[in-house]
Amino acid sequence: MEANNQPATISKQVVHKLTARFSKEYQETMAQYPADTQAELTEHLKGLLEQLAEYAEQNMDSCVYEAVIEGEKSLLKKYGNRLAAYWQKKFTQYFDFGHVLAEKEVFTVEQYNSLEEAEQSLQPTEASAFAKNCIRLLEVSLPYIMLQTTPEKSAGLTETNTDDTKPETGHEFTRARQLLAIHYLLQGGFGLGPHSGPDTSSLARLAHLLTGTPYTSLQNSEIYKKYRHMPNFKKGPGLIADLLYIRSYFAELGLDGVVKQIDIEIAREQKEK
Repeated sequence: MEANNQPATISKQVVHKLTARFSKEYQETMAQYPADTQAELTEHLKGLLEQLAEYAEQNMDSCVYEAVIEGEKSLLKKYGNRLAAYWQKKFTQYFDFGHVLAEKEVFTVEQYNSLEEAEQSLQPTEASAFAKNCIRLLEVSLPYIMLQTTPEKSAGLTETNTDDTKPETGHEFTRARQLLAIHYLLQGGFGLGPHSGPDTSSLARLAHLLTGTPYTSLQNSEIYKKYRHMPNFKKGPGLIADLLYIRSYFAELGLDGVVKQIDIEIAREQKEK
């Protein structure tokens, strides 16, 4: 796609109109569901928009879009015909930069036809700004929705695990340390990492298997989000402590190559402190 060469006034107008269209579609969709489902769908849409921003900023990486489609399929499989009101809004059309302005009727037919060819497509910078606007909209809406729900009724589309969630055993095998260990095992032993080898989606699915963490879709997977930035999904003393913790396991196995990689990362992180 060509670089953004639109006048600033047109760019702002596109972002504003597209944000207003999304807001309208979102409100119409939420009106069709009870509060619990509203919360789940809002979280799902927030994840979709985060991926839209990434898609725009990463030169329309096909792996990102594939993860989006997988997430939509998983949602459809879970809800079946109950998802009709959501599905009819075709939120994935926002990823089609070449046709979204026409499909979402951002301009009238006359206005659209009067634009230059380049102006008829959504530019990546506009898509990123639009996504971030809508994410803020959803972040404001979600607390009000949650106040209408109870924990017992929340089905939950997203994982509740965080970096420092501990398994029920009570040991120090936090999720962050598990993911780092998996990363260095695959990277050091097989050369497989988020920046080399298979796409991040495949690595994240394996990490879900090895950690025993269920997921509804990669779009809502905290493991997938973290694995994209491995090993730097966290910074500072916390990362250093986790690296030092897993280092001993690889040292005991005599995996000197992996230990060296961990030491390099520790030194780099200490230097940035």
